[in-house]
Amino acid sequence: MVRRVAFSWLIHPVTVLGLGLLLLNDHYLKAAHPSWLTGKLSDAAGLVMAPALLAVLLTPFLKDKRVGPVATVTVGVGFALVKAWPYATTTASSAWSLLRATEFRTDLTDLITLPFLGVAYWAFRHSFSAASSPAASSSAAPSSSSAAVSSSSFAATGGRWWRAARVGVLLPVALVGVVATSAPESPSADAVESIGGALYAGANEQPYRAVDWSVSRDGGHTWMPSAVPPGYQEKVTQPRLSDCSKAQPQTCYRLVRGELAVQMTTDGRTWADDWRLSEEEREALYREYGDVYNRDGQLSGRSIVVRDLPSGGHVVVVANVRDGFAVRDAAGTWTRIGFPATSRAAAVPAPALNDITDSYRSADVLFAVGIGLLFAGLAATGAAVAANARAGGSPHWAWFLVPQLAAGPFVLLFAEWGRTDPSSVLFAFPVLSVAVTGFVALLCVLVVTPIAMNRMAGAGRWLLRTAAVFAVFAVVQTGVAVAWLRHGAEHGLTLALISLVVWSAALATAAVLDHRTAQPGPAFQRRNRPTTT
Repeated sequence: MVRRVAFSWLIHPVTVLGLGLLLLNDHYLKAAHPSWLTGKLSDAAGLVMAPALLAVLLTPFLKDKRVGPVATVTVGVGFALVKAWPYATTTASSAWSLLRATEFRTDLTDLITLPFLGVAYWAFRHSFSAASSPAASSSAAPSSSSAAVSSSSFAATGGRWWRAARVGVLLPVALVGVVATSAPESPSADAVESIGGALYAGANEQPYRAVDWSVSRDGGHTWMPSAVPPGYQEKVTQPRLSDCSKAQPQTCYRLVRGELAVQMTTDGRTWADDWRLSEEEREALYREYGDVYNRDGQLSGRSIVVRDLPSGGHVVVVANVRDGFAVRDAAGTWTRIGFPATSRAAAVPAPALNDITDSYRSADVLFAVGIGLLFAGLAATGAAVAANARAGGSPHWAWFLVPQLAAGPFVLLFAEWGRTDPSSVLFAFPVLSVAVTGFVALLCVLVVTPIAMNRMAGAGRWLLRTAAVFAVFAVVQTGVAVAWLRHGAEHGLTLALISLVVWSAALATAAVLDHRTAQPGPAFQRRNRPTTT
C-alpha cells in the first residue's frame, strides 16, 4: 500500500510538472534568461518534486502513511538548513560535487519558496486518497464470477504495467534531475585595460555581479585585487578587438571571432596566428567547465590590450571569457593564467590542457567501445533468437535481450554523463560500460547461439554467414566511431543513434540470409512429424 502510494505520488501530474520545470529551468532558462525569477524557479520546482522522490527511497523503512509527512518535512528542513546555515551549505556542495560539480549558496531569500512544499503535500494527499479508494482496492480483490475475474484482472494488470512503465521512466529521470542541477555560476573574463602605468583585468561572476578587477604593475607577471581602473565606465567602455604597440605602430594584434586565437602583424597588412588553441583543446575546455552554453561566445576572445614596457618590448593581455585571461610576455611566450584574485574571489588557475585532453580522449574511446558492444550484442542475440525461432525453437529465448536492454542503456547513460566531468565519481563509468555491456552481450550470445545451432540444419553455414555479416558491420561501426572521435566526440547521442542504425542493418541482413540457412533440423522434424492413422 505505502509503496503504491509513493510511486503514485512520484508519477502524479503535479510532481511530473515540477520535474519538467526543474530540468527546463536548470538546463536552459537560467543560461538563456538569467534573472532573479529563474534563480527561484528551480527552488520552487525542486520543493514540489523532491519529497515524492524521497518518499520512494524511504518506502523500505517506513511502512505506513507517515512516509508523506516525513519526506515533506525532511526536504523542508534540509532546504532551510542549506539556505540559512553556511556550514550546511558547504557540506551539501561538497557531497553533491562527488557526482557533479555543484555549488549551493547561502541565501535567505530562497526561503520564500518553502510554501511550495504545500503543493507537494497536496499531491501526496491526492495520491493517498486515490490509492485508498474502494475502486483501487477492488481492482486487487478477487471476484466471484470467472468473467469478472478475467476482466478485472486484465484491467488491474494493465494498470499495474502502465504505472510500472511510468515509474521506470520517471524514477531515473527524477534522480538525474536532482543530481544534474545546473553547474555553479562561473567567472567570465570580460575586460582588459592599460591605464596609468598598470594592466587591469576585469571579470564578473555570472549572471548578476558587477566587474571585479585585478591589477599588475610588473608587466603581467603578478596580479593583485584592485578597485575599478581610473576613468573606466562599465556600461560605456566597449571591448577592444584589436590593439597596437605605441612604440611600434606597425606591430598590432587582433582577436579571431569565435575562437581562442590571436593574430599578429608587423607590417600592418599581413596577419598570422601568434597564439591559438586547437578545436580539440577548445572541446576539452568546453567539457571541463561544464557550464558553457555558447561555445563560440564563451570560449573566444572578448577584449585585448597591448602595453609597452619601459625596458623595451611589449606585453599583450587577452580576456577570453570563460577561459580567463591569457598573457603574452615580452619574449613572445603566451600563458593562460586563468582568473587572478579580486576583492571578492580567490585566484582560479587555468586547467592544464594536456591533462584534460588525455583524460577526455581515453573516456571517449571507452564510451565508443561500450556503445559498439551494446548494439553489437543486441544484434547478435537477436539474430540467434530469430534463427532459433525460424528453425522451430521457442521464441521465448528473446528474454535474453532483456539483460542487455536493462543494463546497457543505463550504464551508458552514466558513462555519457561521467565522460564530461573527470572530477565526478561517474568518470569511471566509461570503463564500467565496456565491462558490463561486453560481459552481458557475450554471455547472452554464448547461451543462445548453441541453442539455435542445435535446432537447425546447416548450422555451420549459418554461423559462418552470420559471423561474416557481423564482421563487415563491425568494420563499419569502427569507422563510425573513429569519425565521431575525430570530430570532437561532443554528442554521445549522435554516436548511439548512428550505431543503432548500423546494427539494425546488420540484424536485417542476417535475417534475410537466415531464410536460406536457418531451416529446422532432423531432431525438430522427428519430434514434429505428422502422425498417420
